[in-house]
Amino acid sequence: MLAQLFSLIDPGFALLLLAELIALGLGFWLARRWLRGPWRSAAIVVLAILAVRIALFGNPLAWGAYYVALQGHADWRQTDIIAQRFRSMLPAPRNTEFLAVGSSQTHAIYRGLSREREELRLFSLAGMTPMDMALYQDRIIALRPAQVLLYISEFDLAAELRPEWARLAPVPLHRIPERAAVVQDALPSGSLPDLRRDLLLGALLPEYRYNFVFRGLLNRAAQLAHLPGFGPGRSADDAVNYAALRARGQHSMQSQGQLLDVFLRSLEQAGIGAVLVEGQYNPKGETPDLRRQNAAFGQYLAALQRQHPKLAVIRREELPQLTSADFSDAYHLSPEAGYRLAEAVLRTARQRLGQGRAMTRLDTSP
Repeated sequence: MLAQLFSLIDPGFALLLLAELIALGLGFWLARRWLRGPWRSAAIVVLAILAVRIALFGNPLAWGAYYVALQGHADWRQTDIIAQRFRSMLPAPRNTEFLAVGSSQTHAIYRGLSREREELRLFSLAGMTPMDMALYQDRIIALRPAQVLLYISEFDLAAELRPEWARLAPVPLHRIPERAAVVQDALPSGSLPDLRRDLLLGALLPEYRYNFVFRGLLNRAAQLAHLPGFGPGRSADDAVNYAALRARGQHSMQSQGQLLDVFLRSLEQAGIGAVLVEGQYNPKGETPDLRRQNAAFGQYLAALQRQHPKLAVIRREELPQLTSADFSDAYHLSPEAGYRLAEAVLRTARQRLGQGRAMTRLDTSP
């Protein structure tokens, strides 16, 4: 039974988990055999805390249970973080030709086709922006895809900063100073003053990074008990989605654009290619501000291509044009439309990569 369980876990993680359990067992044995009085009590308390940490944060069964309990009842990003933490403990997919990285837009487009095609995999977080890509780059690169698929528009580059999401990123301990400096340099001064501290505490104390799990479980328990003041943790109001879309036309694209450049350079250093698909959103939500940003985004793509000659860019006009009927809300495609667009993206990407050229001519006119 134990052997079957370990066969379902990533080999490296399984060895680490086994080593932790052996070390804990040895620690308890040594404490009981060699320590006396308050020293024994203190050692047993410390070892018990470490054992509870493994039970709560260090095994896939716990994360699977959190996902089942909180799916549909917690913040979208928090639920996706739980899912990604669970997947990080499973065997990594092999021979991944395309890894689609992005927000829930990306998930809506590629989820159907990824279930049928082994060469296509997903890494998505709700509301994922280039800031998240820069922070999660180690996890993404560890999946070793041949190409990373990005679905990005002015909508993504004009995203509002979410400091509470940045501190949840699983940045390796030795990378924290570098990652925090890169993100803080790209953002307006004072945007994330405590990022380095939060990332460091999260790396050392999983109960700090993942405290939202227990808040969510308590909130869920209160809902089941019908206690007053405890409602659902997410909004399904479509009007909220359209308001958020229109508001993005008023935000700067500079910071997120700089962080996208950081992410692309990291992929290049790791020997991983990138295909950037110019994203689309529901035409019903279009505003003059968004149209102006779309023109600026075209100019940005031209500059990005000069900085990254190997980057393949697929413009909107090269793919099927989407209408409001293809969307389930302000920016998520319906399953049928997402499947069709995913097929077109993979077909166009393979043609582009097979031709050995990065992209067609970009129109840089405003």
